[in-house]
Amino acid sequence: MGAAQGIAVCVAGCGMAAFPFVEAAASRLVLVALAFAGGGVAIPLHCMTAAEVVPAAQRGAVFGVVAAAGTLPGLVAPFLTCHLIDAGTTAEAGCRTAFLVASVVMILCGLIALARIRPEPDAGPPRRRRPGEAGGTLKSRTAGGARLALEYWQLTTGGRNGRPGRGRGA
Repeated sequence: MGAAQGIAVCVAGCGMAAFPFVEAAASRLVLVALAFAGGGVAIPLHCMTAAEVVPAAQRGAVFGVVAAAGTLPGLVAPFLTCHLIDAGTTAEAGCRTAFLVASVVMILCGLIALARIRPEPDAGPPRRRRPGEAGGTLKSRTAGGARLALEYWQLTTGGRNGRPGRGRGA
């Protein structure tokens, strides 16, 4: 999961870095879409990673901290962007600088994610989960659902080849 997150953020950063150097409107549209799509992919992956490695009792607190930390750039970025635009020799040069600073931050964060987020090895050996505990693969959850359906069918039919829903002794 860490590799996918890191790659998504690095790709987004590269799209953001190329944006100020492209003149064609269609190319700019593609680069902006790439930059925002990378973030759109990374955020759900981040939530999945946190849900996988954080104990269930602490997930609410962790997601609260993650949500709070995720809003901080929204407070700082407008001020920093305006400052960079005003500090540029022209408005265009200031905008270029703002895009490049944002792309450098994105690429650095993507590289850090590539290097540091490794939930699989850190999680230790796989263990059997308790009933009602989150996690597991889709295959294991599907198998559990199939087992539950089989048990329900056996309970409602008495284990014989009758129609489900007839109950025992019917």
